Amino acid sequence: MKLIDILKELEIRSGADVSEDQWILFINSALRTYGRYIGYMQRGGFHQSEVNAGIYNLPDVIKEESIKGVWISGEQILPARYDEDQREGTYCIVEPGKLRINVSDWTSGYIVHNSVAEAKTRDKSNSDDEYNGQDLGVDDEYINAVIYGALAEYGEVAEDIEMANNYRSKALDVVSRAMQGRYQKRGKYPVTKDVM
Repeated sequence: MKLIDILKELEIRSGADVSEDQWILFINSALRTYGRYIGYMQRGGFHQSEVNAGIYNLPDVIKEESIKGVWISGEQILPARYDEDQREGTYCIVEPGKLRINVSDWTSGYIVHNSVAEAKTRDKSNSDDEYNGQDLGVDDEYINAVIYGALAEYGEVAEDIEMANNYRSKALDVVSRAMQGRYQKRGKYPVTKDVM
């Protein structure tokens, strides 16, 4: 769904006199909140020459929270746990935008991540066609999470807490169905850890 269609949908559902720039702020807030669950899966490749002392500077399009896995020389490496040393064959985020790769002998790798793009306002777009045709990187079946999230943000600003809570609940329902659908498509469910 293109940005212009989302803006029309928001205008119809809210019935409010809100500018496009304000809606875009609400949309971007919803994308930051729900984007890691509903974005397109992408692969970002890199070469060992881009890694300095085991640290890889993530490109701007890859957010730390959107990383789903790291593969080095064709094999997946595991994230290092917080309660253990960073052993060989693991990766971890050492600071914002920096990924530590704990592998000694390799040549190339890639990162699988969810990718969502923030919407640009009209004044930051080069043309009306670029503005109207923006793709936010969200699967069409989950775009309602963004719409409901933006309406919840509007409800908070308008101090309509009931509206905000209703739309936030609807957005979370879409996100939970999105996650359940992904588990079913892959045929595996997340492993739970007994903490008792």
